[in-house]
Amino acid sequence: MTSRPSPRSRARWRESLRRSWVERVTVFGLLAHGDPTTFNFTTGLLGDSKIVVHVDSRSSLTGYRAQSPRMRYVQDRVAVRWAGFSQVEATLRVYEQALTMIDDPAEHVVLLSGQCVLLRPPSELEHHLRTSPWGQHCRAGRLFDGLARNEQRVLRKWAFDQFDARLRPPMRHINAAARRLVQVVGGERRTEEFDDLTVVAGSNWTALTAACIEDILSRELLVSRARDVLKYAMGPDEIFFHTLLHSTEWGEDTATPRPEAKGDRRTADFSNLHFIHPSLTKFIELSDIAGLRASGRFFGRKADLAATPILMPPLAQMARGQTGEGPPP
Repeated sequence: MTSRPSPRSRARWRESLRRSWVERVTVFGLLAHGDPTTFNFTTGLLGDSKIVVHVDSRSSLTGYRAQSPRMRYVQDRVAVRWAGFSQVEATLRVYEQALTMIDDPAEHVVLLSGQCVLLRPPSELEHHLRTSPWGQHCRAGRLFDGLARNEQRVLRKWAFDQFDARLRPPMRHINAAARRLVQVVGGERRTEEFDDLTVVAGSNWTALTAACIEDILSRELLVSRARDVLKYAMGPDEIFFHTLLHSTEWGEDTATPRPEAKGDRRTADFSNLHFIHPSLTKFIELSDIAGLRASGRFFGRKADLAATPILMPPLAQMARGQTGEGPPP
């Protein structure tokens, strides 16, 4: 593990990266499940980039292609449940694998889902990461802001890993009743239990440098503390890593060095490199292409290209930096 870097040494790393002539300074970490069509389409456009893939252990690997000689699949896969801590466990495995593929501590690990699509050429992303005024793309807002629905995400025990919310009836209703029972019996934590942490939330699709990831994960007491108080949180993948980062000096290296109250802002309002619909659930349609192109974002989510293959030509044009005025590639 690296020793804890000072703000000055982090600045030197970023300056070194800006001057670098290396074309590929990014590792893409993909968390996938279900149909591999969108995954294969996106990874095919990433060229020879370094890619680490975690596929939900409940999904078959059939159909997931190795698009790059520098693509690695996580072997110790996790069964990922919606809004559960298992999403954090899967991300930790991606980070662990990614760190073994990185040569420079200033390289970034960019997190994507298997339903993300590329909106601009990878070279433009590389330039953006090299020239950004901050090294850690992890915007966040404080959860303890007086708004009950924000605070209850971490104060209540949601138990989504234990009682899956995405099953079909009647199990969906049975599990919902079980989760309510857990909350009644278990009670709520007190905000005072979190005084040693800066508890924040944002979009889980971040881009962090290897130096940052390695350092915060090496702080065993901090990681253990965050794991203990957030393992039953709602959507901890939007909270855990953000809280680790903003509870250390690495938070100063973000667009939100002193996070303000989250308030009524949605997860999409904290997006870093992605265009995310405020609902978080809407799938991209053909009518969205112009807006995606105008957004200037590097990725869009979410897409189901098995159901909407008509999106592939215009999305491929965008990812290759083409105007879309000529014939499709």
